[in-house]
Amino acid sequence: MRALQFFAAPIFCLQLVAAFRSSALDFKGVTEPPEAVTCAVGNTDESGCLSMCRRLGLTASSENGQCEDFVEKLKAKGYQKFFGSREPSLEPIVKTLKTNCKEEEFVFFLEVILKFIDKTPEETRDEKYAEDFKDLKKRVIDALKKKDPDYEVDLASCQDGDTAITGCRSVCRWLGLTESTTNGQCEDYVETLLGYKKKGKWKFWGHESSMTPVLELLSTNCRKEELGYYFAGIIQLIERMPENKKEKYKE
Repeated sequence: MRALQFFAAPIFCLQLVAAFRSSALDFKGVTEPPEAVTCAVGNTDESGCLSMCRRLGLTASSENGQCEDFVEKLKAKGYQKFFGSREPSLEPIVKTLKTNCKEEEFVFFLEVILKFIDKTPEETRDEKYAEDFKDLKKRVIDALKKKDPDYEVDLASCQDGDTAITGCRSVCRWLGLTESTTNGQCEDYVETLLGYKKKGKWKFWGHESSMTPVLELLSTNCRKEELGYYFAGIIQLIERMPENKKEKYKE
């Protein structure tokens, strides 16, 4: 097995891993992500490794580590990754679709995608990209039912923001990254990120920090049994950061 490639070098990444492990010990019923994703990032030709995109039939390409056919459909409807009116809520989904995994990891990442679809703002999911999300969700659910004919969809039940719904906390709070009892945010952790600039400071150029999608997931509210899915998404975002950004936030 490839040695913990999923949880690679940056210290801030390892801090999140440690926080999750600590939390998982405290909460029964937490779905823990695979101990290590055993497939390399990018266009790997390792035996048994396929991107989630390929497994879901979203691309005609035989290349792993990418999902350009799906991304191009989004771009045709105005999706922009780096400049202009970027929609970071799509990044966790796109990055997870690019993830290479083996068959035994497939179901876990299907659940990750389903959770992120549910958390995507309605105006994005049900209006702008309605056909694309409907097709993606159907493919994911069909794949889950193929694995388990009795599978039933169990989506997130926590509202975003400072919700007071019983059993709901931000991922940030579950992981102990903040002393605040306010949900829907992770400001304590943001303050520890040297050099991080919030979205508003880049508004003129339409640029967004590589850390912003990570922080958005940390600010997401969920129940304890969903924690592993959001943690997996966070690690996928970190894993695919440019190396200079990993270096920037390594402390």
